[in-house]
Amino acid sequence: MSGNVESSLKDGDERNFCFLSIDAVGHSKLSLIFSPESINNTLMNLRIWINSIIKDKNGTELNWGSDGGNFYFLKDKVSDKAIDNAVISSKEILKGLAHFNDSHNRLSKDGKRTDIRLRLGLDFGSAIYRVDHGNLCSEYLNTACKIQKEAQPNSAMLTHDIHKSLSHDLINNLKADFNLRETSLKFKDQPSYIFYLERIIDQAYEEYFNSISRLRQREFEHL
Repeated sequence: MSGNVESSLKDGDERNFCFLSIDAVGHSKLSLIFSPESINNTLMNLRIWINSIIKDKNGTELNWGSDGGNFYFLKDKVSDKAIDNAVISSKEILKGLAHFNDSHNRLSKDGKRTDIRLRLGLDFGSAIYRVDHGNLCSEYLNTACKIQKEAQPNSAMLTHDIHKSLSHDLINNLKADFNLRETSLKFKDQPSYIFYLERIIDQAYEEYFNSISRLRQREFEHL
């Protein structure tokens, strides 16, 4: 996010944000195979690369853990494109991940590389801004983190509030480049959506995963 926009926020301001949560799949398993140095170098490269995409779309890193991070896009005015920018960032991350693995992935053993795979989750809503980002809390940030866990590797999951707010041009662009579909997972009785580059679930198992998602909907009922 540009310095001017960031400096316009004061501690305690209530604003609308689009939250993006990103997780590197299978981080705990990587530690059983690769050296800490190889893992740390790869994930640091991943963090730098993701931030370069998100900052270009006026987004800001909120926090970064051992296997991913959370980001926000401020919607301060009606004309702000925070939601579109967050989804475009997600799109560019998923499309660019193969190149990242080719150029910056250090996770190789016996001549075989283990690719980094990502799950993304997005939601939109209000939050009380905190200068200390560690104290920024929002139910919408929590939702982005939770639906990210429901996404399949190398996909992005969107809440209904995100999907309904996308511009027509961006929806058409997503449909041209990605598989975009409604999922069986509902949040507050509203559908969720997912987009991905390739088929991420074998058709024979799709109904099985859908049945698991339906069972897990109860996790969202209290939100």
